[in-house]
Amino acid sequence: GELGYSTQEVRHCRNANGIQRTEHYTKYHQVPFLKFRVSIAQPEYGQREIILYR
Repeated sequence: GELGYSTQEVRHCRNANGIQRTEHYTKYHQVPFLKFRVSIAQPEYGQREIILYR
């Protein structure tokens, strides 16, 4: 699984003439929390797909 969130960031840059420019942007973060596979359902013999309901 994975958890995601975003933050608002500000970046300051100077061009060749020395003029500073401020740029606002959204930074996206992802935090994995489960790195191994777990079998949660097994198809019956001859079954081609499983539909999980919440």
